[in-house]
Amino acid sequence: MIERNNAVFIDTNVISHLTKSGVSAENLNRLLSNRRLKAALGFFTLYEISVNLKTSDPKHAEHCYGFISELNPLFILPHWKLRELEIAQLRSNSEFNAFILDFTDQDGIGQAITYFSKGIFPKNVQIRIQEIEHDIKLQKDSWIPTVHQEAMRKRYKKNEFLKRRDDFFRSSLECTTHRQAIIDAIKQTTRDSCIITDSEALLLVKNIDEYPILRTTINNFLYFDFYTNQDKAPSIEKFKDSTQILDASYCSHFLSHEKGLLKNHLREVNPSIKPLLFYINKKVGEVEFDIIDILEEVS
Repeated sequence: MIERNNAVFIDTNVISHLTKSGVSAENLNRLLSNRRLKAALGFFTLYEISVNLKTSDPKHAEHCYGFISELNPLFILPHWKLRELEIAQLRSNSEFNAFILDFTDQDGIGQAITYFSKGIFPKNVQIRIQEIEHDIKLQKDSWIPTVHQEAMRKRYKKNEFLKRRDDFFRSSLECTTHRQAIIDAIKQTTRDSCIITDSEALLLVKNIDEYPILRTTINNFLYFDFYTNQDKAPSIEKFKDSTQILDASYCSHFLSHEKGLLKNHLREVNPSIKPLLFYINKKVGEVEFDIIDILEEVS
């Protein structure tokens, strides 16, 4: 079983920047290996790159898939599958592996990446991309606050989300209304396929850190509640960011080129993940890139 403490989630923007700069996946693997880390990707990353295959920059997307093939990362099971597995674990204490150990032989991923790197874009993949785009839009359109926002804003200052989050889980031990909000959040994000009872919600709250994907799911809802006006759903980009953070739930590190994402959304929704900032400097005749541990800065 893969240990979570050496899996680093690679944000899509890291792959994009390195590919455009002509840096090989071997160089990134070497840099990660020096930190005893192994690259990991989520299925949503494949989606984000695939969008470019049919829109703005198909050649760049092909190169990104070639980069991924060379990178040979771990693949994380889709977050919707992980939710189902965690709920099964909640009910029966069953064990599972959140990572696909050999993506070349699993679910056609390896074949798809090979096709994409050659610019081949099968019809079934186009349909799947349309389904993912529809799902993101559906999440946005169906989003509703899980709590009474006006009362919440009177109680907490704008920079007190972490206090708000901790208070919510603490009060959920006694408050059935808050547990119902947890039930509703899980139900909504699984299209009604995962419905837990009040007693299961209570057990989940008591052991919340043992269920990373469910914890991140609930935290995302609380995050949107806290920072979004009641009459306006979060933006599509926020839902995309939340999907990346969900996919990273079983990783110990998150590598991104977006400092704001690391300092804000990631830190507040999943503080157990160590944020790593990727940067690249272009000099005459060479490209320099590195990783900065910004944990102390964002604490």
